Formats: sequence, structure tokens, C-alpha cells
Amino acid sequence: MRRSFVCMTLGIAALLPLSARAADIPSSPQYPPPQTVQYQPPAPQYLPPQTLQYPPPPVLQPAPTEYKAPPSTRHYVCYAGALVEGVDSHPTFYNVPISGIDQDSFADGPRGGALGGCDIVFASHTFLGMDTSAVFGEVRGSQLGFRYNTPYEWDTRVRVGYMLDDQWSVYVAGGAEDAYRVTTNPIGVPDNGFDWGGVVAVGWEWQFAQNWRIRGEYEFVWPGLSGISFPGSPYAQWAPSENLIRFAIVRTFAF
Repeated sequence: MRRSFVCMTLGIAALLPLSARAADIPSSPQYPPPQTVQYQPPAPQYLPPQTLQYPPPPVLQPAPTEYKAPPSTRHYVCYAGALVEGVDSHPTFYNVPISGIDQDSFADGPRGGALGGCDIVFASHTFLGMDTSAVFGEVRGSQLGFRYNTPYEWDTRVRVGYMLDDQWSVYVAGGAEDAYRVTTNPIGVPDNGFDWGGVVAVGWEWQFAQNWRIRGEYEFVWPGLSGISFPGSPYAQWAPSENLIRFAIVRTFAF
């Protein structure tokens, strides 16, 4: 019993210093009580600023172009316009005043009217076309008391020409003509009617604006022989040939 007491006393004495040292540690901010460690997520890593990368601009595809046929070997030009002409006529009278006698006369005057036509223009700068014109006016003359006038004339022709450049061209033409003749014999008897004949011409054209041209030409008209009433000469005839200087202004329509 005594031995057990002694052992307990020694054990208590051994624990006292430890308790005293624990009591000696002050409870102050300098010595905070231990804290439970809490989980902290890792700090985000520093990333340098990124330059914004814009997507490349879209590549614009060219708009589909209108289909164009290869250049044609020809194109067409039509026109219409106004015409004036000066007439120098030299009618020839046959069997006047008696059979076997021929005489030349003279007449002049102006006429005016309209014309129109179409051409085919080829890649070789040549063109082929047709035109027609009708003019009205006064071309009067007289011979041995025989009076005459050609107030109306119509023609239709074929034209062949060549374009010297984009503005100038030259051509020749030929075809038929029909004229209304007014005649009066020396005793006052009228004898009017239409006479058929032919024409030949040479001319030029100048395109002074996009759709406008000026034309100038010389034309010769030879009508067929026509019988006339002349006293004492049952075989009297005449052929009122004409020399014409013509000018026209025309509006063109190309397609």
C-alpha cells in the first residue's frame, strides 16, 4: 500500500512541470491559438493580354457579267430624214417641130421631200442597202410654145458604199424612178401622166452626231421616151433628163 502511494506521488510530481509550462504560455495576439487550415484554391495564373484577332475579310467574288456574243460580222442601220434638191433639167424633144428634127431645152427649179432606207454594214466597212425618196416642187420650162413641169418624182435605189472611218462614207446608187409630168402643147391642150425612167448617183455621208448624218450627192435621171401632143408632128416625143444636186439630213437607228 505504501509502495503504491509512493508511485502515485512520483507520477503526479512528473506531470506538474508540464502543466506549469503549459500554463506559462500566455494567451495573446503574439501567440494566437492554432487555427484549422482551410483549403485555398490556387491563385489564377497571370495571362498576358491577348490581341484581338479579326477574321480575314471575305473575298468578294466578281459579279457575273452579262453575256456578250462575239462581235458580229455585220449590223443593220436604218434611217429617215428630209431631202432638198436643185434640178437642172435638159429635156430633149424628138421630131419637133417636124419629123427628124431633135431639139434640147432647159428647165430648173427646187424640190423637197422625204427619204428613208436601211443598210447592212459588214465587218469590212462596206455596206449594202436600199433607199427610197419622194420629192415635190416646180421644174418648169418651155420649147416652141410647148410648156412642161415635173412637180413630183419618186425613186427607189440600191446603194453600195464604203466607210472611210467612223464618220465619213462614200457610195454609189442606182435604181428606178417615176415622175409625174405636166405638159401643155402650143394650142393649150394638156397631156399629163407618169413616166418611168432610171437613176444613177454618187454621194457621201458625214455622221456629225451619234444618230445624225448629212448626205450630199449628185444624181442623174434619164426617163424613158414619152409621146407628146405637138401640132403637125404625130411622132413627137420627149425625154426630160435631169441633173440633181441633193442634200439630206437623216436620223439613224442602228440595231
